[in-house]
Amino acid sequence: MSKEVINIIQLRAIIITTIIGIGVISLPRTIAVEAGTASWLALLIATLLIIASKLIILKILEYFPDQNIRDIAFILTGKGIGTIVTLMYILYFLLFTIGTVSFTATAVNTWMLPLTPIFVLLFIILGVTAFLALQGVEGVARFCTTLLIFNVGSVVMVTIASIPYIKIFHIQPVFHTDFIHLSKGVGSSFLSFFGGEVLFIFYKYTQNKNKIKSMVVKSLTFVGLLYTGLVTLTIGFFGIDQLKILIYPVISLFKSLHLRLIIPERLELVFLMLWMAAASTTIGVFFFSCCYLIKQLIPKLKFGYIVLMVSLVCLTTGAYIPNIEVIIKFLDFIGYFGIIPVVIIPLALLIIIYLKRWFYDAKARNSPNNS
Repeated sequence: MSKEVINIIQLRAIIITTIIGIGVISLPRTIAVEAGTASWLALLIATLLIIASKLIILKILEYFPDQNIRDIAFILTGKGIGTIVTLMYILYFLLFTIGTVSFTATAVNTWMLPLTPIFVLLFIILGVTAFLALQGVEGVARFCTTLLIFNVGSVVMVTIASIPYIKIFHIQPVFHTDFIHLSKGVGSSFLSFFGGEVLFIFYKYTQNKNKIKSMVVKSLTFVGLLYTGLVTLTIGFFGIDQLKILIYPVISLFKSLHLRLIIPERLELVFLMLWMAAASTTIGVFFFSCCYLIKQLIPKLKFGYIVLMVSLVCLTTGAYIPNIEVIIKFLDFIGYFGIIPVVIIPLALLIIIYLKRWFYDAKARNSPNNS
């Protein structure tokens, strides 16, 4: 796996497709509850914050360009703490996979296949995901690159199709919020941008590393603007009060559009099929990242056994989540837990790097050879 190589275009596809997953479906309702008609402002602020968090990760990776998060943590903190750090990322990727798989299976069951048991849908999704993981870094990269157009296309389709039906008074006043609600809106928006931390996995395999920083900033800016347009138009269509009670606001939006000259019936199924591409890439990347780090932590384990074990954990856990309300609460929990691997750990590692540099520089200046 260490000999695998991906290019900058594939890394861009991995980042964008990993972020645009569950957030596309649930973000409008989540942020509207907190920020109201100022959701656009909360999203733009969250975009700047997520870019800052990824610049921290990239700064760390500049010092360790050929290492993953497990190697970096071991080098900077030692084997004991490094193992804990790695386990935190494994748990984060695992929980995110379980939540995303459960949400996807429930959405498909609700809107497309109501007679199909959730367990069967989970089994199918995880079967495809496990097969993808076995293809390695290059296989995951090619998969994300292939489906990138469908991921972005699902959002663009909703955005363009809904423009004629927007009611301007629904998004006014545009600055109607206070600091507390704006802060909560920024927090909700920030959680919907998770995914870029997989740089800790894929960075070492990427060619032209000098171009990665620019690519990441542009990709996150693109996703932020895409999210802002989607949320603003969804609010403009439904209004804040109605949007707050919709579990799947974007699907409901697409179902409400009148495009019968283009597609005769069940218009929302078109969006759902495109969205499933977005969900599958999110699931695939997080699932692979979880298995990858387990392999790095326990090299003697065969990767195929790890994939099987993680698949069974996701399948059994997902099958016991009773309904969409519990899934949403579970995803909220994952979001807040994710602050640790997304923000706190990278920031702590960067501080350790600077402290070690300062210590060694001070030691070098005070050495007898320099006196």
